[in-house]
Amino acid sequence: MGISLLPRGARRALKVGATVAGFILCLAVGGSPSSAAPSGILYPDLLTVVPGQLTTRTRDGVSTLLFTNVIVNLGAGPLQILGVHSATITVAYQQLLNASGQVAVQFPVSTFEFHPQHRHWHIDDVAEYILRAGALDGAVVAQFTKVTFCLIDTERVLPKDGAGPHTYLGCNAQFQGITNGWGDEYIRGLPGQQLPITGLPAGVYYLVSTADPGNNFVEANDDNNAAWVTIQLFYVNGLPRVTVLDHSPCEGVLCGDVK
Repeated sequence: MGISLLPRGARRALKVGATVAGFILCLAVGGSPSSAAPSGILYPDLLTVVPGQLTTRTRDGVSTLLFTNVIVNLGAGPLQILGVHSATITVAYQQLLNASGQVAVQFPVSTFEFHPQHRHWHIDDVAEYILRAGALDGAVVAQFTKVTFCLIDTERVLPKDGAGPHTYLGCNAQFQGITNGWGDEYIRGLPGQQLPITGLPAGVYYLVSTADPGNNFVEANDDNNAAWVTIQLFYVNGLPRVTVLDHSPCEGVLCGDVK
């Protein structure tokens, strides 16, 4: 069976197939939409580790909250992204694999862009960071949306016999992803791992990190992509400091360094 190409408008049916009924609308090459779903698809499942290594930094009067973010794939299959180049843009296609490791279906989910500070290629709209005042539904005081990531396997998060092989190694615009049982870590010192906090009053805040905030990727569960920490912001000699008070419910690797 050849690779099925799924137009962007039909992805909603594929998401339903992944999470509810196993019913997929696919567009066969050269054909028309069909209810015959590729069999044996192994879906990824992206989750966010509780944000960790929180600290603050003040330079030239500008204060930021720094943190490390990790996205893990605990699904049955990999998140696999292929770059397709044209004269003006590189489109990111998600490829879903079957149990034989073959690509069963693919569809556009995002774009690649060259990240000059990291000096390699990133995929757009992979994560979102929000800082809220006082409660999980409190006022947004800082936000970084459409965070770009180079998606690679940086650390195995499941035992060797429960994880796929170390597959995604490079930050090129051709082939990226996260293998099932692996995670992709962005440490707090990297560009983009900060939120502005200059002038914020002392108090309690919630830092919320969400993988795939636009639900662009097809995965087994779209409802488990976020994690959060509660922090106390205070000042010492006029400089901001934070301490962690609480965090979202978690188990094992998803707790990060706040176990």
